[in-house]
Amino acid sequence: MGYHADGKLADLFPKDFVPDTAKAITDEVGTRLRDKVATKTPVARTPQAYKGDYVEWTADRGGRQPRTMRDSWTRTKVEENDDGSGFTVEVFSDEPVDDHGYQKVDYVENDTKPHLIRARNAKALRYPMGPVFKYGVEVFHPGTQGVHMVRDSEAEIEAQWEQIAGSILDSKEQEYDDL
Repeated sequence: MGYHADGKLADLFPKDFVPDTAKAITDEVGTRLRDKVATKTPVARTPQAYKGDYVEWTADRGGRQPRTMRDSWTRTKVEENDDGSGFTVEVFSDEPVDDHGYQKVDYVENDTKPHLIRARNAKALRYPMGPVFKYGVEVFHPGTQGVHMVRDSEAEIEAQWEQIAGSILDSKEQEYDDL
């Protein structure tokens, strides 16, 4: 036999408690994720070949300063899903998109396979190699190991989910009790 009651579980709580709590949890997760990803995003260092000439190095990078990628992480406001199923917040980088449709952050987040790079308009490529610059019309890029700052941050937030949600739930419960 068991207990049966008409209505929804949400009816056991004050009217706005469940959506307010869900929105607050989503908001906190968005902030924590943005902050973790930014912290894990590496900051470029002047290669040896530039011999400490920061101005030349940034000029060769199109004026791009170190920390540009780290500082580019942002998040949206919490929005209710169109179907009313919950809330969404997005964490993203506003890094520019390259000629291939990728953001610069994609090359740092993900592994890249070895590949050839060809100079455009028959100009030579200039690239630092240890303490000197090398030149070539065609250069073999050995590929890179991705930093995976987004993937790893998402996994950390997921592992802390109960702690984050529990803290928000306790705080909202206190807020509603004080009404």
